[in-house]
Amino acid sequence: MKGGGNLVGIDETTQTYTAPTKLTSDKTAVISVDLTPLRPNSPKIVLVQTICFSENETALY
Repeated sequence: MKGGGNLVGIDETTQTYTAPTKLTSDKTAVISVDLTPLRPNSPKIVLVQTICFSENETALY
């Protein structure tokens, strides 16, 4: 993860991300999640998302 923060498992299928208390200078965080397949010979999938934070409390980009 770029920018820090904390990704915590709630249960087998649910995760929650808590943003860092201090933002990076460009006000972004990059989160990646590895999805490991249950079936053999299936590829692992990596999801990557960039979150941009704003001073507006009601905005998420």
